[in-house]
Amino acid sequence: MNNQTPFFSIIMPVYNAEKYIEQSINSVLNQTFTNFELIIIDDCSKDSSYVICEKFKSDCILIKQKENKGISYVRNLGLKKARGKYITFLDSDDYIEKNTLEKLYEEIKLHNSDFVMYGFIEDIYDNRERLVKNNKVSPNLKKFIKDDELKNYIIGLQKSSLFRYVWNKAYRKSIMEDFNIVFPNYSIGEDVAFNIQFASYATNCSVLSNTFLHYRRRGTGSLMGRYYPNYWNINYKIILSKYYLFKKWNKLDVSLNSLLAEYIKFIFLTIQMSFRKESNLLNVDRSNFLKERQQDFLFTKLKNFNDYNPKIFMLLKQLLIYKMWNLCIFVGYMIYLIKQNYILWMRIKGND
Repeated sequence: MNNQTPFFSIIMPVYNAEKYIEQSINSVLNQTFTNFELIIIDDCSKDSSYVICEKFKSDCILIKQKENKGISYVRNLGLKKARGKYITFLDSDDYIEKNTLEKLYEEIKLHNSDFVMYGFIEDIYDNRERLVKNNKVSPNLKKFIKDDELKNYIIGLQKSSLFRYVWNKAYRKSIMEDFNIVFPNYSIGEDVAFNIQFASYATNCSVLSNTFLHYRRRGTGSLMGRYYPNYWNINYKIILSKYYLFKKWNKLDVSLNSLLAEYIKFIFLTIQMSFRKESNLLNVDRSNFLKERQQDFLFTKLKNFNDYNPKIFMLLKQLLIYKMWNLCIFVGYMIYLIKQNYILWMRIKGND
């Protein structure tokens, strides 16, 4: 990293990542492309993460929070500090290939891209930190897309995890500044919400089939192991934001089915989460939750949901439409039981 105005700003939030943070930092500092700044923000870690980060303080911008604020706050702080023309994000337990920034730079210079999207390797570990599976998540082809083609491509990614995260993309900073794009104060789903905002103003995108990033998924401490009281409210808000964006694009005819599938999915995932002991919820509470869904704007659209794969969604639609609440609760409980076995859940879930 040098003193010239950086082309890239890499924002790395850190929280209790002492086992992995050194590998993550080194993967950035060893890049073949050197015109970047690395901004590391420790969110009041309780382990030795910050002590490890201090070893690299001459090669990065290092900030330590006095209290834990959460990943959205930390990333937004990083955006305020960033001087680069393009922004990338890297979680403190992940790492990137050494030619990542070089390839991104070449693509941006070639097409003047608003943002670049690329693939990643999902390294899945069990509760004993043993690597048990690798998933390659990658676009099929390298391409440059813009305007209407970009809109159709983003809609087509709704069943893919390529659009779900921010750390497999590089974003033009000026678009964030011009339209005040920041991370919402969500406890979950903040990446998707950010990407929806950015996509609404981007006019083009470079898509690379390379898998530059290694994403570490662990049975211990993973998102699937936490309880979120606001899980439904946040995810429904995100789905609605997609709905209104696709409506603005005049694309509801090709996107409504996938949005309704997402709506159905999160209803049942909310039920399964309610079986965690932290929820203190009873079946009567679950029934009331389902009954309340009848007032949702998207519930009234379920009659238009058809011909979707996997076919299980068609069955779940029928359970909802015909108000078979007890069966809905049973399905949610079965999902809960399956998710207790992290590896089994990942295998059933597959590479999305």
